[in-house]
Amino acid sequence: MPTIWSGFRDALGVTLPTTTETLVFTLPPVSTTSRGASISISGFIKLTTGAGTTAVQLRIRRGTTVTGTVVVMVPVSVQAGAQVTIPFTVQDAIGEVAGQRYVITLQQVGATGNGSADTVGVVIIAE
Repeated sequence: MPTIWSGFRDALGVTLPTTTETLVFTLPPVSTTSRGASISISGFIKLTTGAGTTAVQLRIRRGTTVTGTVVVMVPVSVQAGAQVTIPFTVQDAIGEVAGQRYVITLQQVGATGNGSADTVGVVIIAE
């Protein structure tokens, strides 16, 4: 039987400093019980881009920092100073694992001004 977790957070208030990859949201620990198991992560993130921004890169990483293994990177072309919603879905064929953590990070491209991460909604299914 799969384990399901969902979360929503409004008013994140996370500043996206120019072109620095920034941790926006940490997911709760997830465990699986078989070698063929996978973890599905789906959701969206709403942000406001900074001045000069031409694109945003959303990453989902294993671990609890911006240096963890990248599971998926979603590049999105954007306009500077715009509100943007980025949907994402990823399946991580990780096998049997206990307490695996994931983080969502954002990085602006070409930005000369700070942006902000505003809202996140996530569903995790561990099978």
